[in-house]
Amino acid sequence: MDDLPEWQKLMLNALAAGKFEDAVEFKKPYLPKKLYKYREITLATLDNIVENRLWASTPASFNDPYDSGVGIIKNSLHRQDTYWTNWLEEKSIGQYIADEDLKSIFDSSNRLEALERHIRLKYPIAPPIIYDLINMRHQIEKIVLDLNRRCKESINVCSFSAVNDSFLLWAHYANDHKGICVEYDLPNYQPHDMDGRRLFPVIYSSELFDASDFEQSKYLPLIASIYKHSDWSYEQEWRYIDIINPLSPGRYFYLNKCSAIYFGSRTTLDQIDTTFRLTKIAHNVMSYRMINDNTKFGLSAKSTSELGIL
Repeated sequence: MDDLPEWQKLMLNALAAGKFEDAVEFKKPYLPKKLYKYREITLATLDNIVENRLWASTPASFNDPYDSGVGIIKNSLHRQDTYWTNWLEEKSIGQYIADEDLKSIFDSSNRLEALERHIRLKYPIAPPIIYDLINMRHQIEKIVLDLNRRCKESINVCSFSAVNDSFLLWAHYANDHKGICVEYDLPNYQPHDMDGRRLFPVIYSSELFDASDFEQSKYLPLIASIYKHSDWSYEQEWRYIDIINPLSPGRYFYLNKCSAIYFGSRTTLDQIDTTFRLTKIAHNVMSYRMINDNTKFGLSAKSTSELGIL
């Protein structure tokens, strides 16, 4: 967490301490004025725009298997010296391992795995201690898997981006540049605005989220859901996060009316016409088309009226 911006550290520490209101205040100045949602053009997409609603779902359905997952409890369990000392004495582990080897095992990030590996190498015919180790490892893995499941099932998430000109986002989420990017204007964010308060920045890291310092926080699922691998940093993602009743696998919510629609550079004129007419009637939104730059890699938005499309 040392390499994070100071405001993100403060936000995370506030959530860890259960101080949601403080976390909201720390991230409030950094909330983008506009957020964007990349979508394929479907009847469901158009209906949601007309009805001014968005769908938040559990991370279990997302395209990243690590999304909202945790590498938690494992490290803290492995590194509880008092627990380990008592367990080693109970199992008389000294008869199997020399003191210098035991020290290297204690220094390992995964003591159970290191201990099991050492004993297996030294004793091809496994002594009873091996089975104790295997059982313990299985119990820990079960705890971690169950905690991952509960974290993913206890929140609903809707993803946005702070940018509307990402080649990769257009390719991945807007049907290879044949879809749309919906703009939501957030200039009037207020402290009492519940949906605005539920918008959080994604924190990108090369390490799997280890919640050892957060495991007592009631906001653990929320904290886990804003960590993603740094490979995803191009998305510049913000998330609407709703901590829910586990019986609710997803729900509609209402942010602000969309303020503009951007059509992909490969969107057909018929799709543009249909989408524009439906959304124009509903919200009187501005519309643009993304244009490929001819002098460099890049996309720019031009008004459909300027292009003579509508």
